[in-house]
Amino acid sequence: MISNTDIKTPNIDELARGGVRYSNAFTVQPICAPSRFAFLSGQYERTSGLGFNSPYEVSETQWAQTYPALLQQAGYHTGFIGKFGVQYYSFEGGTNAQFDYWRAHDGWLPFFPKDIEGNPATQIYQDAKSDITTEIMGEYITEFLATRPADKPFNLSVSFSAPHNSVVSSMYPEGAHDDCDNYACRVMGYPANANPRLSGHPIYDTLYRDPGIAISPDTGADPYQFIPQGVIDHEARQKWYAYNYEPSLQPEHLIRYYQTITGIDQVVGELLTQLEDLGIADNTIIVFSSDHGLLNGEYGTGGKGLLYDLVAKIPLIVYDPRNVQAGAARENTNLVLSIDVPATLLAYADVSVPANMQGKDLNGNAAPREEVFLESLTVAEGNPFIEALRSNEWKYVRYLQPQGCPYTEAHLDLAGQTPIFEQLFHLASDPEERNNLVDDAAHLAVLTDFRSRTDQRSAQLTQTSRQYKQDTNQPARAGITRRHFLAAAAAFTAALSSSALASSSGGQPVILDTDIGDDIDDTWALLMLLRMPNLDLKLAVGDFGNAIYRARLLAKLLEVTGRSDVPVGIGMDQADEPGQQSGWIGDYQLSDYPGLVHTDGVQAIIDAIKSSPEPVTLICLGPVPNIAEALRRDPSIASNAKIVGMYGSIYTGYLGSPEPAAEYNVRIDPQSLQSVFAAPWECTITPLDTCGLVVLDGDNYRRLYLSDDPWLQTLMENYRVWLPGAPFVDPNQDTTRISTTLFDTVAVYLAASEDLVDMQTLPLRVTDEGYTVIDPAKGRPVRCAVGWKDLEAYEQLLVESTVNFQRYSIATISVLVALLTGIASKTLAGEPSQPPNIIIFLTDDQGYADAGVYGSHDLDTPNIDQLAQEGIKFTSFYAQPLCGPSRAALLTGRYPVRIQEPGNTKSPNTTLAASEVTIAEILQQAGYRTALIGKWHLAGDGAPWDYTPPPLPPGRPGGKGPFDKSLMPNAQGFDYFFGTPMHNGYTQQVDPARFIVDLMRNQSIIETQTDVNQLTSRYTQEALQFIRSNAANPFFLLLSHNMPHVSLGVSSTFAGRSRRGLYGDVIMELDWSLGEILQELQTLNINKHTLVIFLSDNGPPLGQLTDRNGASAEPLRGGKYSNWEGGVRVPAIMRWTNTIPAQQEDHHIASVMDLLPTISTASGAPLPEDVEIDGYDLTPRLYGNPTTHSRTHFYYSLTTLQAVRKGRWKLVLPRQKKAPELSWLGRYTEDVADYQLYDLVSDISEQNDVARLHPQVVTDLLLEVDWATQNH
Repeated sequence: MISNTDIKTPNIDELARGGVRYSNAFTVQPICAPSRFAFLSGQYERTSGLGFNSPYEVSETQWAQTYPALLQQAGYHTGFIGKFGVQYYSFEGGTNAQFDYWRAHDGWLPFFPKDIEGNPATQIYQDAKSDITTEIMGEYITEFLATRPADKPFNLSVSFSAPHNSVVSSMYPEGAHDDCDNYACRVMGYPANANPRLSGHPIYDTLYRDPGIAISPDTGADPYQFIPQGVIDHEARQKWYAYNYEPSLQPEHLIRYYQTITGIDQVVGELLTQLEDLGIADNTIIVFSSDHGLLNGEYGTGGKGLLYDLVAKIPLIVYDPRNVQAGAARENTNLVLSIDVPATLLAYADVSVPANMQGKDLNGNAAPREEVFLESLTVAEGNPFIEALRSNEWKYVRYLQPQGCPYTEAHLDLAGQTPIFEQLFHLASDPEERNNLVDDAAHLAVLTDFRSRTDQRSAQLTQTSRQYKQDTNQPARAGITRRHFLAAAAAFTAALSSSALASSSGGQPVILDTDIGDDIDDTWALLMLLRMPNLDLKLAVGDFGNAIYRARLLAKLLEVTGRSDVPVGIGMDQADEPGQQSGWIGDYQLSDYPGLVHTDGVQAIIDAIKSSPEPVTLICLGPVPNIAEALRRDPSIASNAKIVGMYGSIYTGYLGSPEPAAEYNVRIDPQSLQSVFAAPWECTITPLDTCGLVVLDGDNYRRLYLSDDPWLQTLMENYRVWLPGAPFVDPNQDTTRISTTLFDTVAVYLAASEDLVDMQTLPLRVTDEGYTVIDPAKGRPVRCAVGWKDLEAYEQLLVESTVNFQRYSIATISVLVALLTGIASKTLAGEPSQPPNIIIFLTDDQGYADAGVYGSHDLDTPNIDQLAQEGIKFTSFYAQPLCGPSRAALLTGRYPVRIQEPGNTKSPNTTLAASEVTIAEILQQAGYRTALIGKWHLAGDGAPWDYTPPPLPPGRPGGKGPFDKSLMPNAQGFDYFFGTPMHNGYTQQVDPARFIVDLMRNQSIIETQTDVNQLTSRYTQEALQFIRSNAANPFFLLLSHNMPHVSLGVSSTFAGRSRRGLYGDVIMELDWSLGEILQELQTLNINKHTLVIFLSDNGPPLGQLTDRNGASAEPLRGGKYSNWEGGVRVPAIMRWTNTIPAQQEDHHIASVMDLLPTISTASGAPLPEDVEIDGYDLTPRLYGNPTTHSRTHFYYSLTTLQAVRKGRWKLVLPRQKKAPELSWLGRYTEDVADYQLYDLVSDISEQNDVARLHPQVVTDLLLEVDWATQNH
C-alpha cells in the first residue's frame, strides 16, 4: 500500500485503503521500551523517564494518566495483549491489575515463547493452542472479543513482538549446527524452514524463498562513510545485528523479517473478520502502527536507535469506519508523532486529554506541524545521545557524548554541549539521507538556524520534563468537544448583554497598546475590538519602535471605520520608517486624522487610566516598552487597570509543537514584560497554546473575504498589501481562501469572555531568553488560557462578531448562538431533533454552465442563483453520463456497475431491481411521506433513443408499457407517483410533437401523448399540492423534471422569453418551478425545516441541439453520454436554512451517490444493512467543515471503467470507439489510444495531457483502477 511491492500485507493495506494513512509519522524514540510507553502516555522519554537506561519506573500516579487507564475510568472494558515494553510490576498491584483483560509480558519473546520453561514472562502464554508468538496473540484477541461485556465499549491494545530480532533470530534453534563460530551464523546461517516445526506452514515455510528477496546494496559496505567509527561501534549494534553486515546472511534475515510481518497481517485479517461476525465492525476504530523502524543493511549497518528516517519513520493508519462512509482521506502527509496516538484515542472517546500529554489529537483543529523534534536516549553499550529536528525539507541530527548510564535528569541538560558528530540533509533533493551537508558552506545559514532551534527545543523539553516529574498530577485540559460551546456561547452572550448594560459608556473601558503594522493579526484584532459591544476603546497607541508609522496606520484604520472619536497615541520611538502596511497607508499623515493625536502616547496611557472612573483593561498586542515606561513614571496606574495580552508559550509552541517556544512578543523585549509582570495588577494572557491555533479557512474565511462590509474590505485590502513582504508567510498564499494565524484576536476575546478556553492560574517567570516558564518559587500568578474548550466555536464566534456586525443587536446574538447550537446537536448526535423535510429538484440533461451562478451570461435563473447564495454550491459534483444510471446511483448511493438489475443483465439505462434499497425506502421506514413527481426511467425502455417509431394510429398508447409494477416507484418506496415511466421519446429532434410517453398517476396511465409543453407546469402544481398536504409531517419529494431533455416543451408563459431560444425558455421555466417551491416553503413556514437539493442528472446532449437552442457545459469538455467532465460534472446546490451556512462554495469531489448517506445522517433514517454504499456522507461539509481529504471517483460507462479522479488529477483510460461492451453508447465514445492525465485544477477543459510529465501520478491512479476492478 505504501511502496514495498514484495511484502504481502493485504489486510493492513485494506485498513489503509479505507482509513487514513499518515505517510510522515515518526516515533519520538526509536527503540522498544520508551517508544511503546510513548504510545501509552503521549510523552517523550525525557518526560516520562521510562526507557532502558533510565532510573525511573512507571508509578501508579503516572499510569493513571495513560490512555488505557483514562478509558477504563470512562467506562471502557480494557485489555492488553503482547509486549508491554516496560516493567508493569513497579507499583503495588502493577499495571497488569489495572486492565480488565491481561495477556502480556514486559520484555522480548522468542518465536516459540512456550519453549522457555520457567520464564515468568512466558507462563501467561502456556495455554495457547499455537506455539508461534504472533498466532498466540491472535488467539487471545479472539478470547478478549468473546468474553468482553456486550454492554460496554472496549479498548484492546495488541502489542506484537515480531518482527523483532528476538523473534526472527529464533525461528531456527540457535547453535543447532556446530559449524558456526559466531552469533550471526548461528542464528541466520540456515533457512528457518529447515526447522521441522515450520514445515508446511503457509507463511513460515516457503513464502518469499523463491525467487528470494533483494538485499540493500549497502549491505557489507563500509558504515564509517556515513557515521564515524566512534559513534557507531558499540556492543549492541555489533552483536545483535551482526548478520546485517554479512551479504551472505542478510537474505535469510529479510525472508524471516517479511514472513513475520505477513504473520501479523494474517492476525489483522482475522480481527477484521471477527469484528464483522460480531456485528461491531462499523463501531470499532482501529489504529495500526509500529514502535520504530529498522536498518537492514542500509548505510552498512543494522538495528535501531539511530534517527535516520528508515528507523524513526513508522507506519501509522487510523481506520474509522464512520469516516470510510464519510470519505476520509486515504493519505495524510502532515508531520505527526507517535505521541499523538493517545490524545487521538481519548478524543474519539470524548475523554479529557491530560495537559502532560505532549501529542495532539490527529483529528483536531491544530495547525499542521512545520517540524518535529526527535530523540534517542538509549545510552547503554556505547550508544550516544542523539537529537534531531526534521521539517519537510531539511533534517538536522546531532550526536552527543552520553553523560551516564543509567542517565539522570542532570545528564539531560544538554545546553552548551558540543556534538561529537552532526548531519544535515536536504530531504527535498536527498530523501535517502546520504549527502551530509554539514561541511557545505553554501548551507551554513540553514545549519546555524537548525542548531539554534534544536538547542531551544531540547532545552524546553528538558524543562517541561523536570516540571512534570515535580508534579505528575497536573490538571487535565478539558476535552475539546462542541458540547462545551452550548453553555459557553450562552454565557458569552450574557456577558455581552450584562457588560453593555453595566457601563454607561457602552462597555468596559479599554486601551489598546499594539505593534500594529508588522503582522496582520493586529489589524484583525482592532476590527474585532471595535465591534465588541461590551468593550469601549478609549485610546489606541502604537508600541515597540517605528511609533509614528504605527500611529498613522491606527489613525487611518479608525477613520475608515468611522471611529475617529478614539484618540491615537505615538509610542516611545518617534520613528516613521516604512512598514509592511505602508502601501495601504499611502501619504496619509497624522495631521489628516480628524480625532485627537497624543504625541506622548505613554503619558496618554497614564492619564486615561488615572482619569477613568472604573478599572481599565489594557489590551497589549506586542512587546510592551510603552507599558513598562508608564509603570516607571507612575506605578500607581496598576491600581486601576489590568493587563490582557498575547504572550508566551506554556505547554506548547508554535503550530501546536509539543515543546514551548520563546514567543516573539516576549523574546524581543523580555525586560519590559518582566516589569509589567512585576506590577501588582491582574495579568491575563493567551499564549501560543491557544492563540497559535487560530486560522480561518473554508466558509468561515470566505464569508469575511466576500463581505461587502467596508470595514472588512479595508481589512482585506491591508491583507493583500501586507502579504508579499510578510516574514514567515508564503507570498503565494491564496488570500481568498485562508487567513494567517490570528494570534492577537484571542487577547481581545479574553477581555470580554473566557468561556471557550481553559484557564489556569500559573506562577510564571519571564526569562532573559524570552521564555515564560512555570516557576513556583519565583513566578508571579498569571491567568493563562492554556487550551481550547472549543476552537471551532471560537472561530465561528470571531466570524459572527465581525461580519456585518451592525446588523446584530445584543438581543439577536442569542439567535446566532441557537443556530450554532443546532448545528452542534446534529453534528454530535447524527440525528436532528426534528427530522427535516427533503426535496430533490432534479433536472434532466441541464448543462454545467446553464445557470447564472455557474457562469451563464445569457440565461436568467434568479431562483437557482438565490438558492446558491443561501446554501452551498458544489463545483465538482458528479453524476453518471446517462439518465437511468444517474438516477439509479442517486437513489441507491451505489455505482451503477454494482446495482442489481432483473435477469442479471446490464442495460444502458439501468433497470433497478426490486431488491435494491432506495432513499425513498429508508425514509418511508423512518415515517416520511414520500413522492416522486416527474420522470422515473428505471423500469426499462427497450429500443435505443434514436429509434424512429411508425406513425401512431388513433387511440394507440404513447409509451412502451405496460411496465412491471415491481419496478415502478410505488414498489420502490414512493407513496405517490405522478409522472412518466421513461424519457421523452426516441428522438434527436427538438420538436415537442415527438413526445410519445405516457403520463401516470401511481400505477395507472392517465394520458398518452401528453402535452409536453404543459409538463413542467403540471409537475410544479402537483408538487405544491403534495407539500401543502404534508406540511405537518416530514416528507420526501423527488421532483424529477423531464426537461430540458429533448423533445423540449415549454408553456406559453415562457415561450420566446429567453436569449437562448427554446432551450433557454425551458431553463427559465424550470427556474420558475424552483421559485414556486421555495416560496411555498416560506408561506407554510417550513423553509427552515426543509433541506432542498438542486442538481442535474448528467451533462447536456450537445450534438442533439442546434446552436440557437443549445445547452452549454462550458468550460468543460464533452457532453451527455461521455465521461469527459462535460458529460458528468453537473450543477448541484443544497440549502437548509439556519442549518447549512450560507454562501458556501465546495470545490471537492461530491457525487449523486452521496445523497443517500447524507440524507440518512440529516434525517436519522438508518442506512440499509448488508449493502455496499459507495457514496459519502456530506453533512460535515454542509455544516461548514470543508473536507481535507483526496477522494477517489470512478467514471463508468455501463460496466467499463473509463477514467478515475483523485484530488486534482484525472486519468483517462485507453478505450475504443464503438466497443461492443458499450452497446449503443459506443458510438458516443472517442478513441483513446493511451493513458491521458489531466490536471483539473489548472486545466478544467481537459486539453493538456500531462501523463508523460507525471508518471508517478499515473502509477498511483492505476492502483486505484486496480482496486476498483477488484471491488466494484
